[in-house]
Amino acid sequence: MVALLVSLGRPAVPELPAGGDPDQVDRVLRERTFVPVEGGEAFSTKVPNGGVAALKPGPGTVLDVGSQVQMIRSKGSPPVRMPDVRGKSADEARAALDAVGITVGETREEFDSGVDGGDVIGTDPSTGTEVGAGSSVTLIVSTAVRLPSMLGRTVGSARDELTGLGLVPQVRQVTDSDRSLVLTQSPGPGARVEAGTTVSLVAVP
Repeated sequence: MVALLVSLGRPAVPELPAGGDPDQVDRVLRERTFVPVEGGEAFSTKVPNGGVAALKPGPGTVLDVGSQVQMIRSKGSPPVRMPDVRGKSADEARAALDAVGITVGETREEFDSGVDGGDVIGTDPSTGTEVGAGSSVTLIVSTAVRLPSMLGRTVGSARDELTGLGLVPQVRQVTDSDRSLVLTQSPGPGARVEAGTTVSLVAVP
């Protein structure tokens, strides 16, 4: 009896299986008569940490039977720097963070006299901090109330609007009338204050 050995030629490095499962990659390489060896690490946005992100030599390379092929392990997504979103609306800040692969996991409210209510004070981690792509961060939003001008308005109108904004009007006037006109206010128009702040009005007559 005579056995015939038929050569199939030199094998080519296979394509990576989806997901880069190390056991599966090892098996596929051995089926092609290659010897899998560890080849270090590299960042990858497609393969999770610990999976095989690349082969070296790359897929399609023709090698001798028994050649070594390096498996490059994934270190996960590369780090990104937290962008500066201070002063943006919450929706604009979310969009800016999403654009670099960062998600908002929580929103926290704080008072900041320099930022309008509903706009972003900052983030946690803070601007410039390196985080992994896909990380979840906290958005810090201002609760400040910007004071409108009450000057020249009737006491009744001013009192209603301030109360609606969550503020406490305190009126000094000669005559107890809702029709008296506001002469001064403190804090002044445009000031950013906390909810519950007392706003002093002086009205005449």
